Amino acid sequence: MLKRSILAPAWALPDACTVHALQIDRQMQGQGLGRLCLHLLPQSVRQVWPELKRIMLAVDAHNQAAMQLYLKQGWQDNGKYYPGRVGLERRLTLLL
Repeated sequence: MLKRSILAPAWALPDACTVHALQIDRQMQGQGLGRLCLHLLPQSVRQVWPELKRIMLAVDAHNQAAMQLYLKQGWQDNGKYYPGRVGLERRLTLLL
Protein backbone atom coordinates (compact mmCIF):
# COMPACT_ATOMS: atom_id res chain seq x y z
CA MET A 1 0.00 0.00 0.00
CA LEU A 2 1.22 3.50 -0.82
CA LYS A 3 0.13 6.60 1.08
CA ARG A 4 0.76 10.27 0.51
CA SER A 5 -0.39 13.69 1.58
CA ILE A 6 -2.79 13.66 4.54
CA LEU A 7 -2.92 9.83 4.57
CA ALA A 8 0.84 9.46 5.03
CA PRO A 9 2.40 9.25 8.50
CA ALA A 10 3.44 12.48 10.20
CA TRP A 11 7.14 11.66 9.64
CA ALA A 12 6.78 11.56 5.83
CA LEU A 13 8.20 14.48 3.85
CA PRO A 14 5.72 16.47 1.71
CA ASP A 15 7.36 15.34 -1.56
CA ALA A 16 7.16 11.63 -0.66
CA CYS A 17 4.80 8.71 -0.63
CA THR A 18 5.19 5.98 1.98
CA VAL A 19 5.15 2.19 1.64
CA HIS A 20 3.05 0.16 4.10
CA ALA A 21 2.50 -3.56 4.69
CA LEU A 22 4.85 -4.85 1.99
CA GLN A 23 5.11 -8.54 2.85
CA ILE A 24 6.00 -11.70 0.99
CA ASP A 25 4.37 -14.90 2.21
CA ARG A 26 6.93 -16.94 4.18
CA GLN A 27 6.54 -19.87 1.77
CA MET A 28 7.33 -17.62 -1.20
CA GLN A 29 10.32 -15.82 0.33
CA GLY A 30 13.72 -16.33 -1.22
CA GLN A 31 12.41 -16.33 -4.79
CA GLY A 32 13.18 -12.69 -5.58
CA LEU A 33 9.61 -11.41 -5.27
CA GLY A 34 10.49 -8.70 -2.74
CA ARG A 35 13.40 -7.57 -4.88
CA LEU A 36 11.13 -7.46 -7.94
CA CYS A 37 8.49 -5.42 -6.09
CA LEU A 38 11.10 -2.92 -4.96
CA HIS A 39 12.63 -2.76 -8.44
CA LEU A 40 9.26 -1.93 -10.05
CA LEU A 41 8.08 0.44 -7.32
CA PRO A 42 9.88 3.66 -8.43
CA GLN A 43 8.58 3.36 -11.99
CA SER A 44 5.04 2.83 -10.74
CA VAL A 45 5.21 5.82 -8.39
CA ARG A 46 6.60 8.07 -11.14
CA GLN A 47 3.72 7.09 -13.44
CA VAL A 48 1.03 7.84 -10.88
CA TRP A 49 2.64 10.79 -9.05
CA PRO A 50 5.33 12.35 -11.26
CA GLU A 51 5.69 15.30 -8.88
CA LEU A 52 7.05 13.18 -6.02
CA LYS A 53 10.78 13.15 -5.28
CA ARG A 54 11.10 10.19 -2.93
CA ILE A 55 9.54 7.07 -1.43
CA MET A 56 9.82 6.45 2.29
CA LEU A 57 9.15 3.51 4.59
CA ALA A 58 9.56 2.34 8.16
CA VAL A 59 10.99 -1.09 8.94
CA ASP A 60 11.39 -2.94 12.22
CA ALA A 61 14.89 -2.12 13.47
CA HIS A 62 15.63 -5.79 14.09
CA ASN A 63 14.48 -7.04 10.67
CA GLN A 64 17.94 -7.53 9.20
CA ALA A 65 16.71 -9.41 6.12
CA ALA A 66 14.43 -6.53 5.13
CA MET A 67 17.12 -3.93 5.90
CA GLN A 68 19.62 -5.74 3.68
CA LEU A 69 17.09 -6.02 0.86
CA TYR A 70 16.20 -2.32 1.01
CA LEU A 71 19.81 -1.17 1.18
CA LYS A 72 20.80 -3.38 -1.78
CA GLN A 73 17.97 -1.76 -3.75
CA GLY A 74 19.34 1.74 -3.14
CA TRP A 75 17.29 2.84 -0.14
CA GLN A 76 19.08 5.22 2.23
CA ASP A 77 19.16 4.76 5.99
CA ASN A 78 19.93 7.80 8.16
CA GLY A 79 21.10 5.49 10.96
CA LYS A 80 18.53 6.72 13.48
CA TYR A 81 16.08 4.64 15.50
CA TYR A 82 12.50 5.78 16.11
CA PRO A 83 9.74 4.49 18.39
CA GLY A 84 7.28 2.52 16.27
CA ARG A 85 4.01 0.68 16.78
CA VAL A 86 5.67 -2.43 18.21
CA GLY A 87 9.21 -1.34 19.06
CA LEU A 88 12.04 0.52 17.42
CA GLU A 89 12.03 1.14 13.69
CA ARG A 90 14.29 2.61 11.03
CA ARG A 91 13.05 4.97 8.34
CA LEU A 92 14.45 4.57 4.85
CA THR A 93 14.24 6.79 1.78
CA LEU A 94 14.54 6.04 -1.92
CA LEU A 95 15.12 9.07 -4.13
CA LEU A 96 13.21 9.06 -7.40
